[in-house]
Amino acid sequence: MAQPMRVLQHQQLSPEAEQFAGAYGLGRAQTEYKVGIKKSMLVWIVLGIILGGIFAAMTFSYTDPSAKIVFILVALLFFGIAVYGALTPTIYRSWRVYVCTNGFISKRGSKVEVFPWEQIESMWQAVTKHYTNGIYTGTSHKYTVRRKDGVKVIFNDKFARVEEMGNTLSRAITNYLLPQVISAYNAGNTITFGPLSISMQGVSNGRELLPWGQVKEMGVNRGVVTVKKEGKWLSWSTIRAATVPNLFVFMALVNYVLKQQRPA
Repeated sequence: MAQPMRVLQHQQLSPEAEQFAGAYGLGRAQTEYKVGIKKSMLVWIVLGIILGGIFAAMTFSYTDPSAKIVFILVALLFFGIAVYGALTPTIYRSWRVYVCTNGFISKRGSKVEVFPWEQIESMWQAVTKHYTNGIYTGTSHKYTVRRKDGVKVIFNDKFARVEEMGNTLSRAITNYLLPQVISAYNAGNTITFGPLSISMQGVSNGRELLPWGQVKEMGVNRGVVTVKKEGKWLSWSTIRAATVPNLFVFMALVNYVLKQQRPA
């Protein structure tokens, strides 16, 4: 059995959250996520209004009908971006994610998908920081969760607190899966995490096996899983974190093995 997940409840849950949790046997609803306007979206809304106004004003500076049409179309494009951004919470007002003690529920209109922790197979995380000319311009998020029957759901920046939601789901899934993979590892099985796998012999990237005694360091930096080999300056392997399912389960298992290999 998975241990109850502890979530800091800092919001008032809707009656629907408790109803869905009870109806699908997922225990108690703990937190609720919905679509909202993020700071990055506010920037696009403001830019859309400003640029739309500029191009609309430029139509009065030209007598050429073709030029006027182009400026009008561009102005409408920017105004459309602004309107879409402002109306996003209304357009997707029926979208909800209810995280409960025994799983989570994804609701999009009349479509409801239920993900008990024991039925979840994998979770992928793609968190990307964006830079323009060296200046940080924002972070995009994409979380994909797949059940054992192949059904999957994707969460992105439409959700106002998507990073918090991603971290909450990741912790819960890791808490549930980690004891199982540790048990499988101790039984001598090979545990596969997409392009990487772990066994008692070491870590494999699909091309080469690195014995545990030669593993110098392993970590995640800037969206890349890096494995370093003893005596080597360059990384033995670099894998995009977004391609590694259950990344935090993988890292927790690595830490477990390394502690066994290198007792304090």
